[in-house]
Amino acid sequence: MLANLVIAGAPKCGTTSLYHHLADHPQMAASLRKETCYFMDPDYPLFREKSNYRDHGVAGYEEHFPPTLDPQVKWVYEATPDYLYQRTARDHLGDVNENMRIVFLLRHPADRAYSMFKFAQNNIGTISKGLSFSAFLDDIRQKPERYRSRKIVASLVEHGHYIDYLAGWFERHPNRVSVYLFEDLRDSPVQFMKQFASEFDIDPDYFESISLSTKNETIETRNRQLHRMYRKLRRQAWVRSPRLRQAGAGLYQWVNKEGAGAKDGIRPQASDEDRQALAQLAAEYAPGIHALESLLGRELTAWRQKYPAAPQVNL
Repeated sequence: MLANLVIAGAPKCGTTSLYHHLADHPQMAASLRKETCYFMDPDYPLFREKSNYRDHGVAGYEEHFPPTLDPQVKWVYEATPDYLYQRTARDHLGDVNENMRIVFLLRHPADRAYSMFKFAQNNIGTISKGLSFSAFLDDIRQKPERYRSRKIVASLVEHGHYIDYLAGWFERHPNRVSVYLFEDLRDSPVQFMKQFASEFDIDPDYFESISLSTKNETIETRNRQLHRMYRKLRRQAWVRSPRLRQAGAGLYQWVNKEGAGAKDGIRPQASDEDRQALAQLAAEYAPGIHALESLLGRELTAWRQKYPAAPQVNL
């Protein structure tokens, strides 16, 4: 069994929520784990030596999916958001299935950068808790050697220039790519999922009857060491029961969670300095947003109007 639908990006844009919203739909079959990371480039940090396209081809991909399917299933899918940045994924996902569809979820690139920064600072602990967003932006641009071993963190700003990556995907797969916005999923999840269902010809009414909660949100942690232990524990096979994981997540968040993110993508505790950095970063992304509008054939007015005009400066 192989995928005929892949959610291929972007990180911190709602791909985990979309993956889980679809998982129990009777016409959908999810991969055994959300991110197979099978089509990673060999030089990317998420490349897996024991399971990858370079060494095992299309045949090895099958191990990531259920061995049997219900006859009513129309789509077998996975969600690896870093595929957006991978040459291997772009060039070879089409080898899996001649009817392959590729989905991208995008959010305002400045918000995505800030969310990724907070995620790295709290959820995975790869950025110092005492570092401000603006100071971090200074660091990765002026002192890149500090982040040589943290390629994904070092590419945080670069990865928001969506047009640089999507243009190649549209050229390679002109009739396979669909692009959605994180903001639409966040603001109107039922409407979003019903629209998605209509495009992919599955029953949209299913999404009227289930709870559509946010998944993989960035959280402020009280104790980073405890959080790293929690993440390590969740990777153990004996805690993969969905009920056990849900119960454990609830207890953990009660113990170690400081607070959730604000609805507009900027946390309530963001400093004035960080807000200014966000506005300046949004100005840097503005030409790319305009180019993305041309590529998608749609206006991204909410993105362009979100942040007040700020001078173009080197952060």
